[in-house]
Amino acid sequence: MERDFYKETKKAKENFPVYFAFPPGEFIQSIFEVKLAALRVNYSLNFIEREIFEPMEEACFKGIEGEFNRFFPSLIQGGAGTSLNMAANEAIAFYVKEKYGKVVSLYDKVNLHQSTNDVIPSAVKITCMKLSRKLENSVLMLLNSLEKRERDFDGLVKPGLTQMQFAVPITLGREFSAYSSAISRDRWRVSKIIERLKELNIGGTAIGTGFKAPKKYIFSVINELRKITGLPVARAENLIDATQNLDVYVEVSGILTALSVNLFKIAGDLRFLSCSHINQIILKEVQAGSSIMPGKVNPVLPEFVQSCAIKVQSNHVAIQTACSNGNLELNPFLPLIAHSLFESFKLLTVSCEKLKYCIDTLQPNIEEFEKIKYNDFVVLYALSTIIGYEKAKNVFENAKEKEISVYKFAIENGIVSKKELDEALTPENLLKLGF
Repeated sequence: MERDFYKETKKAKENFPVYFAFPPGEFIQSIFEVKLAALRVNYSLNFIEREIFEPMEEACFKGIEGEFNRFFPSLIQGGAGTSLNMAANEAIAFYVKEKYGKVVSLYDKVNLHQSTNDVIPSAVKITCMKLSRKLENSVLMLLNSLEKRERDFDGLVKPGLTQMQFAVPITLGREFSAYSSAISRDRWRVSKIIERLKELNIGGTAIGTGFKAPKKYIFSVINELRKITGLPVARAENLIDATQNLDVYVEVSGILTALSVNLFKIAGDLRFLSCSHINQIILKEVQAGSSIMPGKVNPVLPEFVQSCAIKVQSNHVAIQTACSNGNLELNPFLPLIAHSLFESFKLLTVSCEKLKYCIDTLQPNIEEFEKIKYNDFVVLYALSTIIGYEKAKNVFENAKEKEISVYKFAIENGIVSKKELDEALTPENLLKLGF
């Protein structure tokens, strides 16, 4: 089968030799699902003869199972995806010829009532819907871990930090509650991706007018595609709009970018809290930290998550630039948009998984928390609620001058009793909402 086949696909591989950007298996599967839907409807309308229908259907199933994945060209290409559509067409035609000795026309049979411009956009959206389900599950698992750690760390008081300086008290649990709320919003946004993408332009053919496709096919193919994929796909109300305007991808990429921002922030906080000078949490060691410094442990998983987040954010720039550069009836940059979106989905899915592992395995440094429980800034905040800002400031300056802690100075000089100050320093009083 590989000796003399795939003339157009061979040209595409020569023209677009970007060997690191091959289409993911989910996308190739989606292309063949679209092909299968078109084939079945065309057969039901008597446009495809029985003797070639069954071999062609078998070829589509082989494509769905991944048998032809290695034959596809790069996703970064010119031509709005024509090379991808032709690769699927040639795979089907040559499979039928190789196994059954039957010649089927690439254009009049395999690609019947289809165009690259409705096959590939439909396959892109179907793939994104599949990937969004995987991502949503990973986000939910991360959220569950954050909520558990929020409860675990509720009693660990520490000074908060604003602008990298000590501020009013907070608990480690409250910090994790903020992470939980952020990721909860992300989960809600990600859950809406399928709703944003479900309208397809399949049946619109070249520019959304349904050129060369019968009306019965146009209205039936979406129903068949829904059965095959199990996804809630629907025919776009305006097929011309759905063919030429790709703003929905910018919207979806925006949802992914928002998630990347929150993941970057959380991962950065974990790096900071685990650094040698802060040392409030201990991240699980996953690999050697240095090839020259024995025993060094680096926060490699948070750094990995931040690296993925940066790539997702750069992909968003590529997507919005590509989506804005369509011309009249078609945008030729859909393959680049698809490549960037697929990559962002996958990077975020694995990032959530790795960040979840960090959250599940990190431990608070209890020794450090015992020290910072009586940190001058924590005590000053509690003291200021009893004696006021100006007097608390004077206590701080006098304690600093005598080189003793605020806690010790306040008690020894009778400013407050030990019982009164200890009561003010309980997590319940430090963090109660209002007074």
